[in-house]
Amino acid sequence: MSSPQPSTAKGAATRARLLEVAAIGFAEKGYSATKFSELIKTSGLTKGAFYFYFPSKAALASAVIADQEQRWVDQVEKRVLAHQTPTEQLADLLPAMLDLLKHEPGAWSVVRLAGELGADGALDGNVAQPTDAWVELLAGIIRAGQKTREFRAELDAGGVATVLVGAFHGIKSLADAGTPADRGPQLERHAEILADLAFAGLGILNLPTA
Repeated sequence: MSSPQPSTAKGAATRARLLEVAAIGFAEKGYSATKFSELIKTSGLTKGAFYFYFPSKAALASAVIADQEQRWVDQVEKRVLAHQTPTEQLADLLPAMLDLLKHEPGAWSVVRLAGELGADGALDGNVAQPTDAWVELLAGIIRAGQKTREFRAELDAGGVATVLVGAFHGIKSLADAGTPADRGPQLERHAEILADLAFAGLGILNLPTA
């Protein structure tokens, strides 16, 4: 069940704050280990007031996924597409995502949440998997690069984007299993390897220098 959208600015601000609190909580403990009662207590709202916005933990988690996916894809897309060429855009995509994870602690929760809720059948049907928007963004960059002959034309842009996004989320999951202090450096090392493989596969041998 989708949560209601507040009709006032104050209500919208309260809902946004609850989503932020929940995102951090889910990022630290995961969906299963995070108690709904703990999130309500942390929010400072009464149980009845909290239920007005989110009637269940599953509804709250689904809202966190939808909210953060849209905000973070928008942030990364704005930064990446500011570059002039598809090659430059692709070169900055992983650094932009890593910066996002570094400065937004709740970002670690999105894929984990989607996986946990999906496995339980609790994910809101109106919420797309968070990988979908990333695949669309990357596939668009690859297709643009094929048109300008920067990337190999015979490749399936959607298929390549799906594999690369899946690989990134895979190495993120591996890093996520470690301690908070270790997961950032580990993800950066593995992301650098993934970037090298992606560039070689797309036929990019000469990357732009910063």
